[in-house]
Amino acid sequence: MSNNLSSTEANPTIPPMTQKNLDDHWGGKSDHSDEYEGWTREQYSERATELARSATDENILGYKATDGSIIRYDKLTNDFVKSGNTGIRTMFKPKRKEVYFKTQFARDGGIEDD
Repeated sequence: MSNNLSSTEANPTIPPMTQKNLDDHWGGKSDHSDEYEGWTREQYSERATELARSATDENILGYKATDGSIIRYDKLTNDFVKSGNTGIRTMFKPKRKEVYFKTQFARDGGIEDD
């Protein structure tokens, strides 16, 4: 799947999480609400959108997977987000932190340069 999204630059056109995905990831079968104690669904969705659209820097790592997905990982908050042209697929706090990001990068055939 090819798309015009950048592996490292800001991607302001990534849509927010769909209602279906939000329902699934906040209280549904893939619930991550316990990782964001004190947050509302709206705060979770807004943070996922903000991170997905971010450019990479010294604290935000990112790449494009071979399937076109855009991945961002915030080292300071331990937030991992996966998104694409259709919106945000998930955001969570991986237990293995940056090691998880690096493992996914290798597994996804990550590309850091456009």
